[in-house]
Amino acid sequence: INRQLVFLSMNKKLSREAQENDEKLRKIQLSMTRCVKELSDDKEALFHKNHLLGNDCQKNTERIKLLEEEVEFYQNKEGLLKHQANVEAGKNIQALEMELELLTERYNKVCEEEDALKNEVQELHDEVLQFEVAHGRIVEELAEKTTSIERLELLLNDEKRKYSEI
Repeated sequence: INRQLVFLSMNKKLSREAQENDEKLRKIQLSMTRCVKELSDDKEALFHKNHLLGNDCQKNTERIKLLEEEVEFYQNKEGLLKHQANVEAGKNIQALEMELELLTERYNKVCEEEDALKNEVQELHDEVLQFEVAHGRIVEELAEKTTSIERLELLLNDEKRKYSEI
């Protein structure tokens, strides 16, 4: 009879511990589920931001190409104007010089815009790299948390096995 009472007492105690462990595991699983959802949401936001940055980079790259073509056009036009000035020596020199000056100013502005866009593209590229690093960290954290859940499930299964053996 004493053995049965001891067994019943231990059985109740183990049952309580198992229930407490089940509750703890449920709370941990809920917490992990929230963490995984938050990480997933962060990952989705990063992918969206990365996509937008990629679009901005592409647009800026296209703008740079257009500006480079415009620079080449103005360089060619500048060369043509110089040639015309030499050929027509004396004809409309003042007007050609003024137009050349305006073209040079425009050329300088275009060069400044090109430099600014190149800097912006570099900054966007740096941001993309930062987001990729952040994404990598999130994936690592998710893997760690998944491993932690798996370990907890193994421990719970072990405890359940021990309990069922008793």
